[in-house]
Amino acid sequence: MGTTGETIVRKTFEAGTEIFIEGDEGDIAYVIESGQVAISKDIDGRDIVLGTVGPQGVFGEMALLDNMPRMATATALEDTVCVCVPADVFRREMKKADALMNALVIGLINNLRNAPAFIARSLEVLAEATSGADEAQSERGLRDAVRRVIRESR
Repeated sequence: MGTTGETIVRKTFEAGTEIFIEGDEGDIAYVIESGQVAISKDIDGRDIVLGTVGPQGVFGEMALLDNMPRMATATALEDTVCVCVPADVFRREMKKADALMNALVIGLINNLRNAPAFIARSLEVLAEATSGADEAQSERGLRDAVRRVIRESR
């Protein structure tokens, strides 16, 4: 069972099933009725679990909001029942929301999409700041590095 056009349906995913894969086009958002889903990302050839989503949780919505490919893979950790919301229905409901709220949600999605690059840069700066330093130098270096990352993010 899947979605057809503007029909909202329930779908059961067996444990281990990849619901969608990083890079896929996003045409459905999912609301979990029962079960649990892992959200993971391929980083340097390693599958890193970013988090899990359980009952009443939503996943897959980001691609519907910004029309970008899926930024992660969703895998059922156990038998999972989801309500599948097609893009047309999702977008129609979003249009009914207040324009300010829509802008805030889109801004949040953009921030989330940019978070991995920000975190990676932060780790690089922190590693540089503490490389080969004694404890006192490391502490000063960390403080300076944090200030630098904050400045760069503005």
